[in-house]
Amino acid sequence: MIKQLATHIGSEDRRRRLYLLSIASTDLDAFERAVLDELNDRIGAELGGRDGTDLCDARRDTAQRLAGDEPASERIAHAPRSYILANEPEELVRQARLAEPPPRSGTARVAVTGHELAQHWQVDVASRDQQGLLATITRVLTDARMDILSASVATWADGVVVDSFVVVSNARPAARELSAAIETGLRQSVPPVAVAGAIARFDNDALPWFTACTVEADDAPGVLAGITAAFALAGVEVHSARIATLRGAVVDRFSLTDTDGRKLDETAQERIRKALAGGSLRGRRGTR
Repeated sequence: MIKQLATHIGSEDRRRRLYLLSIASTDLDAFERAVLDELNDRIGAELGGRDGTDLCDARRDTAQRLAGDEPASERIAHAPRSYILANEPEELVRQARLAEPPPRSGTARVAVTGHELAQHWQVDVASRDQQGLLATITRVLTDARMDILSASVATWADGVVVDSFVVVSNARPAARELSAAIETGLRQSVPPVAVAGAIARFDNDALPWFTACTVEADDAPGVLAGITAAFALAGVEVHSARIATLRGAVVDRFSLTDTDGRKLDETAQERIRKALAGGSLRGRRGTR
């Protein structure tokens, strides 16, 4: 079905226009919006995979040219496809440079840049993959009274991770203070946080290598921190994240695996549901 839809739509420009029209002209509930977003992403990936001249290749090539002859260009060359499609070339270059040279284990390299909207900021964090990483970063941002509007995660084969967030804050976030707080948090256990009204749905068929997880909850400060803490306590790894808020509810989508890189079985899914409810998971420490 995805290939048929992509063939019918025919171009990236038309896909984007149809997506925006669907949002503007249809009163979607939270789950319907999540389905639309997933369909839009999958059609975009299909459109991008044709004839070797796809959007991903074009964006990667542009970013490598901007990076020049430096380690950042090599990192962009090996970046995950989903990450390339989710970011503009300038963002890819900025984040790849932040990740070079690779950070030491237990350290967090933070960069803050302005956004086109007032009081909005891009916060990029480069670090080594380790237990509780995403949960720690989101908790630090929440404790600093930032409202997280979007998040993306990219992981490389050498263990380097770049977590990128768009946040709302009255004042420009202080990169050094965030870095210090994240590094302190990485030395601590991830605390359980109940997420009020959270509903988690899992799909092992939507993605080839990952379990697709959609979490709906009432919009409130710290919701993303609570969700990522639940993943950490349940012992699963987050490979990508997409955050959305619709009419007072959050609809966050994640690509997950267990620590061995496998899709989540029913036992792992149930651990996540229990952790979202604030339940104790014996014998488990936070993971990514």
